[in-house]
Amino acid sequence: MFKNPFFKNKGPVSLKLIFDICNLTSNINDKKIKVYDINNLDLSTNKDITFFHSVKYKDQAEQTKAKLCITTKNLNKYLPNSCTSIIVENVLLSLGRVTKLFYPSSITDDFKINLKALKKSIIKKNNLQIGKNVLVGMHVFIGKNSSIGHNTIIEDNVSIDEKKNRLELLQSSLKKSAFRISRRMVGKLEKCLVTGVSKKDPGELQARTENNKVVNFNSEGNNLVGEFHILKIVEAMPNSLRGVIC
Repeated sequence: MFKNPFFKNKGPVSLKLIFDICNLTSNINDKKIKVYDINNLDLSTNKDITFFHSVKYKDQAEQTKAKLCITTKNLNKYLPNSCTSIIVENVLLSLGRVTKLFYPSSITDDFKINLKALKKSIIKKNNLQIGKNVLVGMHVFIGKNSSIGHNTIIEDNVSIDEKKNRLELLQSSLKKSAFRISRRMVGKLEKCLVTGVSKKDPGELQARTENNKVVNFNSEGNNLVGEFHILKIVEAMPNSLRGVIC
């Protein structure tokens, strides 16, 4: 079964609810029938509902495996016996109502103001083929040599909660990596630039190693500020190092 990558399916939906939203009276005895998704004629399974609104799709209609089909009285004859017809006057209007049952977020206009057209420099650099009216959201990755058709909007489909979770995992990984580097520096002599007084202890000075690690060390005065000095690293902490001047 085709899985919609953009909207979450709220199915299964009862057949009674489908008839109700289309303002119809069911002529089927068992109103407890469940329908699991709404799909095209050629992609539907025997658990789905589909739609048939134009005779030009009669070949697909004749082969459909859908359990139910929203259609008109004139088009009903093209459907197989295995597919139960739901006869309506306006197929597309009824389709919209039924779609709302399965994919309520699909009918919401949630246009993002951060959508922008791709810059010509990016298109050229990545050898992209871009159609007219293409908008792309922030943090969307488009691979090199890709093609995007006309009238396309591409947004990221990652939820805020998932983004926060990924950020926390990344930050945790970076902290662990930084702490491993700090521990390997313990016992070594490092050339450091003394940058000023320690933010946490006015009786100490703060310095930076060549790999930009913060080192706090005891000093009797501030005359070392602005100079390079050799410090021995004696302890590694999560966000800084402790050292002694050599």
